[in-house]
Amino acid sequence: MIILRHDVDNAFSPRGLFPKGLNYLRLKVGRVFPVWDSFGYLRSAQGLFERERSAGIHASWFFRTVTKPTKEFRQNLVKEGHEIGFHADRIINESHFRADLEYVADTLRFAGFTKHGSRGLHTPFGVGLGEVYNLKLYIKRAKESNLTYFCGNDVVPTDAFRNVEGVSLFPSVFWVSPGYMEDSKFTVDWLIDYQRDHDVVVLIHPEDADGLFPKVAEKVDKVFSLCEEIMGFREYLQLKKVI
Repeated sequence: MIILRHDVDNAFSPRGLFPKGLNYLRLKVGRVFPVWDSFGYLRSAQGLFERERSAGIHASWFFRTVTKPTKEFRQNLVKEGHEIGFHADRIINESHFRADLEYVADTLRFAGFTKHGSRGLHTPFGVGLGEVYNLKLYIKRAKESNLTYFCGNDVVPTDAFRNVEGVSLFPSVFWVSPGYMEDSKFTVDWLIDYQRDHDVVVLIHPEDADGLFPKVAEKVDKVFSLCEEIMGFREYLQLKKVI
């Protein structure tokens, strides 16, 4: 079974100079920088959503403060049975974490969160931005905010899911993007075979699926076409009678 995670890192597509410039400004200036649907705000994410709606696939979508979905996109996600969660940048400072969580959640009650960036987590190319990865702290923040689960950024997709102090922990993911895991070992063909008898979290960023990187998009195609059971975290935890 696949538990499908989408981290929405970019406000505008990095494809093309103009949207790339808008994206840079939004990410650097923050949420005060305006967003325009007509200029392609969250276009990659919405394209992936439409694809999954056509295929009948549900996922868990995690948004940063700078990629908070519009009201319409949020309503469409919920209507189609997707889960919305929080993709956190600032976690060390509790007040920052809580304020950012409340801003992204708006009127929704979130079940879980993920971390944006993993500086300090050893990956082959040193990939990861933001605060140093601190799993113990993230469990603490989940408990303080009455969140049910945390999904981590570790790179061994066979890591077992477990309960830590009342929080459901998914420590690792299968990264569709290259350069994080031991890619020669954890191939997409390995994933297709492994998920037939095991539950595994798969992380797909919207840009992974939009054709910007064709080889990565091919991996997404395989996941969608060859994995029979795909669901989000909330749905999975309900299935397991955790929530």
